[in-house]
Amino acid sequence: MKAAHSVPPAYDACWPTGASLHGDFDWVEGDIAILQNTISNPKAYDNSGYEGIIKLGLKPIQGLRTGASFAYGPWIGTAEENFPDKVLSYMQTASGIYFEYSFGHWQFFSEVMEIEWETPYVYEGSVSLMTGYGEFRWNMIPGWYIGGRFDFMQYDKISTTNAGSGTKETWGYDFNRVEMAVGYRIIREGYMRINYQSTLFRSKEKNADDENILALQFFFNF
Repeated sequence: MKAAHSVPPAYDACWPTGASLHGDFDWVEGDIAILQNTISNPKAYDNSGYEGIIKLGLKPIQGLRTGASFAYGPWIGTAEENFPDKVLSYMQTASGIYFEYSFGHWQFFSEVMEIEWETPYVYEGSVSLMTGYGEFRWNMIPGWYIGGRFDFMQYDKISTTNAGSGTKETWGYDFNRVEMAVGYRIIREGYMRINYQSTLFRSKEKNADDENILALQFFFNF
């Protein structure tokens, strides 16, 4: 069985249609939303279903925010090929936690998410993955900063046969990614940075080659 390279756990390059309600009460904050598409598939807007999202967060002290979220809804659009007609029968479930903390010249961010997609084409009836990251930034002197980030993505194992009698393999490429950067603010609206990124694939049996990137980047606001 050939594993997929990746699926988007969350697709944010579009504006979903729906309604949301935000509440902020001292050290507690929360959101409730109903959307026409799911977080990983914007094309699910045409399946006549809705995704429900709920998020609860805490702000116990200055600079600290943490919380959890949950989303549930049909993820297959009617335009998708090779799926049965009853696309509303296949749900996506997503849950996650987040953490943010800043003090002095330091900032820390972290998120972990687990997502499950129901599908008729695997013996288990669904596939899932877990992904997350941890990131820091240190504004060491005026104009200069150092940043680092660690990402991971881990796929669950599914049977290699439709009858469930074969061996089990991950349905994607498990990997870890490490990134480091040094940046300098050239002007108020722009900065440059040198960035190094290393992606290490853990599923060596799938012949996935590790990737290393060194880049000089420029960012400007207009």
